[in-house]
Amino acid sequence: MSWSSPVRVLGVCGVWLAVLTGCGGTPQVAGGNPTSNGGTDSGGTSASSGTGGSIMFMTGGEDNVGGDEQMPQSSVCGNGKLEPGEFCDDGNTDNGDGCSGDCQVLDPDYDCSALGEACVKVVICGDSVLEGAEVCDDGNTMSDDGCVDDCSMVEDGFVCVRPGKPCVAVPVCGNGVREQGEACDDGQMPPMAGDGCDDKCQLETGFYCPDPGMACKPLKCGDGTRTPDEACDDNNTANNDGCSSTCTVEAGFHCGTNGCQPLCGDGVVVTGEACDDGNRLSSDGCSAACTVEPFFTCSGSPKSTCTSSIACGNNVIEPGEVCDPAGVNGCKAGCKSFTPASQMPVCNDGVIEPGEDCEPPSVGKGCSATCQTEGGWTCPQPGFCFKNPSCGDGSVDTAQGETCDPPNVGLGCSATCKVETGWTSSVSGLLRASSRCAATAPSSPVSNATTAPTRPPKTAAPAACWAPVGPARRRAPAAWPSAVTARSSAPSSATTATS
Repeated sequence: MSWSSPVRVLGVCGVWLAVLTGCGGTPQVAGGNPTSNGGTDSGGTSASSGTGGSIMFMTGGEDNVGGDEQMPQSSVCGNGKLEPGEFCDDGNTDNGDGCSGDCQVLDPDYDCSALGEACVKVVICGDSVLEGAEVCDDGNTMSDDGCVDDCSMVEDGFVCVRPGKPCVAVPVCGNGVREQGEACDDGQMPPMAGDGCDDKCQLETGFYCPDPGMACKPLKCGDGTRTPDEACDDNNTANNDGCSSTCTVEAGFHCGTNGCQPLCGDGVVVTGEACDDGNRLSSDGCSAACTVEPFFTCSGSPKSTCTSSIACGNNVIEPGEVCDPAGVNGCKAGCKSFTPASQMPVCNDGVIEPGEDCEPPSVGKGCSATCQTEGGWTCPQPGFCFKNPSCGDGSVDTAQGETCDPPNVGLGCSATCKVETGWTSSVSGLLRASSRCAATAPSSPVSNATTAPTRPPKTAAPAACWAPVGPARRRAPAAWPSAVTARSSAPSSATTATS
């Protein structure tokens, strides 16, 4: 940039005015006449054509007192100071960092507002934001994807529509690849119309192009190929088989890749179904597979009504019946149950039947000859009877309230197997007199005695008040010898019973 540049002149003028105002000096033109318009007395010619001289800045006190003449100031690029004539100064003279090497050019992709510091790049390629001098920004810094690595150019064959989104290859009709903007591409080069995919790779009416690079197919119902305009195509144009002659799914069917099948349970009887009662339950006449179940008849359209063919009274025992006809051999109405014919029980067959108490007969051991339980016995099951506890069986049954057994009336055990008043039952099973007779009773009872005691003396003795319980059951004599009386002692302790 020369000194004649308007920017440079304006910068110099600004500095000149600042010096003039702040220092009080008057600028002088070296070697010239202050009254002239330029040049010197010797070197200049006129104001219009005079040249030469230089601008001097006089600094110093007021009215130029103490001021010194100064040489013209010049900027120094790279010193980190923004001086007249500089547009930036990042402290170096390198190019490509935002501020040019001569401090004259400021890259719009950088922020160089901090003097003496490196410029900061504010436009970043790959941040998905289109800014500054970027032509594209696909969110990365890689080439060969439509946007070059510095975002300065869109690569050939691509179009980059939206920042941050991948660039898209420009579609080429006829290359066999269906690309953006193409409805089809059958791989014809050059592309031609009339075959389903026209010369602009757009789909022609009446055709279907499922596979790029392959020939298009005409839309034709019944050719076995399901096209977008068809709900089904079973390779024929017949009706009532699930897929109609216009390739629509018929009522009562569902069609998939394996053809059309009846829709069992929808209440519509179609080809392939024997019945359809509107559900997929079995045991109601029409099975879950829409077949008629045994012993049912189904009719009606479009929904089937099924009824049971089992009839009570047809002399045939059918499922659910236990007899047929009703009223014969005890068969009840409805043929669901019957009353068995009554018969006499057979005694001695080993089975306890109605009217029998026991089996087999065992006279004297609980079961009579007519299979009835004998008195005092219990027969809970065939071949087993036991005698019921009773007074007189020789076994004291406390559960029945017995306190002695067998009965020995007057000798301690009553007819109801209760210990009589004044008697005591011992652990050994003997009945002993109570303690009030102990003064004249022997020290021990006579058990199972077989011989009479020694004749007593003539002196009378108290009446006997004890007796054994046993086979002999002999009552003690009314009088005892004095020797026996003398040897007697108090009877052993026992529990006094109450009758």
